[in-house]
Amino acid sequence: MLATSATEGYYGFIIWAFQHTESNIAETGLNLLLAMLKKFQASEFCNQFHQTYFLNIEQEIFAVLTYSFHKPGFKLHVLLLQHLFSLVNSGSLTEPLWDSSIVSQTYPDNVMFVRDYTITLLSTSFPNMSISAVTLFVNSLFESRNNSATFKEHIWDFLVQSKGFSS
Repeated sequence: MLATSATEGYYGFIIWAFQHTESNIAETGLNLLLAMLKKFQASEFCNQFHQTYFLNIEQEIFAVLTYSFHKPGFKLHVLLLQHLFSLVNSGSLTEPLWDSSIVSQTYPDNVMFVRDYTITLLSTSFPNMSISAVTLFVNSLFESRNNSATFKEHIWDFLVQSKGFSS
């Protein structure tokens, strides 16, 4: 069983760190998160960890990605999102990431759920963007998950388009 209180404390510290406006602290937090994700991916607790934290990690990464003072962490933000999209698409997560007591819709797999979740998350966060533009962006992330340069380009284009980042 996953040591919940220890994991929650460590996770909370990592979130605090990568949200920090001091770039060296934020970078340390992002690197720790990436290392943590890789460790859990190869762990017997992979499903349990991601059922608990996957959606929050995605939400927090997209949140800091859109703040200009977090611009120095862009490459790590991209790596983390690419890791998440690759992981969910790999089939390694064999348990649903959604809580069926909260989510009324049934999904055939985690890919469809994360796709819908991400579209809803970004549509809500960027009301100036059309649902079709957000859907196209999310689909492009899944399609380019194995190509770092293309994945990064899609995220940059989205940030520019959403005016969440100024060049």
